[in-house]
Formats: sequence, structure tokens, C-alpha cells
Amino acid sequence: MEFNSKIMKVEIFQDTKNAMQSGSKKRKYWFLKIISDNNLKKTANTSLQGWNSSDNMFSQLKIKFYDQSEAIKYATSNGYEYIIREPKYSKIRKKSYQSNFTDPVL
Repeated sequence: MEFNSKIMKVEIFQDTKNAMQSGSKKRKYWFLKIISDNNLKKTANTSLQGWNSSDNMFSQLKIKFYDQSEAIKYATSNGYEYIIREPKYSKIRKKSYQSNFTDPVL
């Protein structure tokens, strides 16, 4: 299968924290995901089982890197156009059980 790598656009990002997670262990990795490829967009729907299939295996590919610079280096060495999505960090507020029973300080 032939494809032109100069048309491919990728997104470099860090995964967001799941609502069920309290820690930040999985947020230290950076991921590269292909967001568009003009040459591979053939999809099919089988009427018998109702499954969706695709010729584009890149839509399910997510490559893990240890830091952002490695992901950028990989994208540039393969000729991909890349977009960097900066992570959003939430502000951690100190909580205590005692604050349920005291008046809030404004």
C-alpha cells in the first residue's frame, strides 16, 4: 500500500487524566497520533454483523514517547506535519476533613 507521508498530519499530546484516577502516573508519557491521511479513507460497513471496518490502520495507531522532544524528532524525521496539543493541568487544592465543619475563609 503506497502513501505519501508529506500529506500525513499528526498530533502530539499527553493523555488526559481519567475521571476515576487520582494520580498522575500515566500523564508523564507523550503520544503521537495520526489525525489525517488523504490517501487512506476507505471504510466499509458489513450489513450482516453491523461492524465497521477500515483500510486505514493508522486511525488506531498511537505511539508512546517519554518526552515531547522525542515525538517531535520522530515526526520530523518521517516528514509528518505535526500539531502539539499542550496539556492542561488542574490546580490541586489542599483538602481536609476539618474543612467540612468550619466556615470557609474568603
